[in-house]
Amino acid sequence: MRLGFSRRVWLVARREAIERARSNAFKISTAVVVLAGPVLVVLSQVVPGLIEDDPVQLAFVGDIPPGTSSALAETAAAIDLEYELRTLDSADEAEEMLEEGEIDAILVDGKSLLFRNEASGEIVFALNEAVRAANLPAQIEALGLTLDDVAPLISPVPLDVKLLDPPDEEESLPAVVALLVIVVMFGAIVLYGQWVLLGVIEEKTSRVAEVIFGAVRPTELMTGKVAGNLGLALVQMGMGAVSGGIALVLLGSSVDVPSLAFSGGAVALVAAVMGVVLYAFAYAAAGATVSRPEDAASAAMPIMIVLMVGYLGSAAVVTSKPDSVIAVVLSLFPLSSPIAMPARAALGSPAWWEVAIAFVLLTASIIGMARLAGRIYTGAILRTGPRIGLLKAFRSSGE
Repeated sequence: MRLGFSRRVWLVARREAIERARSNAFKISTAVVVLAGPVLVVLSQVVPGLIEDDPVQLAFVGDIPPGTSSALAETAAAIDLEYELRTLDSADEAEEMLEEGEIDAILVDGKSLLFRNEASGEIVFALNEAVRAANLPAQIEALGLTLDDVAPLISPVPLDVKLLDPPDEEESLPAVVALLVIVVMFGAIVLYGQWVLLGVIEEKTSRVAEVIFGAVRPTELMTGKVAGNLGLALVQMGMGAVSGGIALVLLGSSVDVPSLAFSGGAVALVAAVMGVVLYAFAYAAAGATVSRPEDAASAAMPIMIVLMVGYLGSAAVVTSKPDSVIAVVLSLFPLSSPIAMPARAALGSPAWWEVAIAFVLLTASIIGMARLAGRIYTGAILRTGPRIGLLKAFRSSGE
């Protein structure tokens, strides 16, 4: 009695998973993935701090009007200027530190500002306002007035500041997290796609495929290989997620873990699975067209070009302008959506219907890619010798 389709695919997937799990490459990649989880968590916490601008270094030298420091603090807070202030005894010492880049500007005697190469308009404004505010009481007294007399003239009129679209601080995530998501998604698709590619080439060169075809059809063998590798991929990704979660807890991160887990994390998981399956079929078809492991890179080159477009486009556009037309197109187009959509979800950008459309298009693309890859795989897997073209393999398929 001949086994059914699902049973034959299951047997092939089981065999593929067992063989792949025994390989040193799988063991090494698993160790890397497990270590990558905590590393990515640490990077998501550390990198934003590293890319922030350092505080401006300021120095006071000589006879500085009383109250200048406090006035500078108020002005800097108003214009969002971060600074560190020190008072130096010697002008020569201050100029030496300025030459060495240890400080950015020197206020001398409350009358002149000294920069090294280029004056900063922001620093000039802040210190001008600070000196003006510090000298103001003496100037008012010289005119025979009191501060209460002139307060209505010099006090700014407070304006009612409103935001048309205020940000949701609880849901917003830094762009660096979206970039890490892009890197992880790209790496996962390439890694697990390469597993399928090399597995197909190995079976073709060793002629194991010819023996297996006595029990299963080519499309069943291809589907089983994709399913087996997908199962191991899920195990690896799960281990990486668990190690990353443990690191997140140990670090006492301020990230809203439940929100991340049930929104962007859920989208990333589904997109990762669908993206791996979509490209795994493409890699299987590419692997069937070559007969030597040395030709694996050339066979995968067209796939890598498509992936790189989605990867670079997402890194350049999605992280900076997640709601732009290009970002939306990248997140909906099936060949780039597994990379772009999780990044947009990490930034809280896409609406639910955008995610739904992306997944529907991905599902349709997986079905279409499976059929196309099946035709190419069937027409090329038993051919030896020089690399066979994709169109020729498709036409020579008996299905």
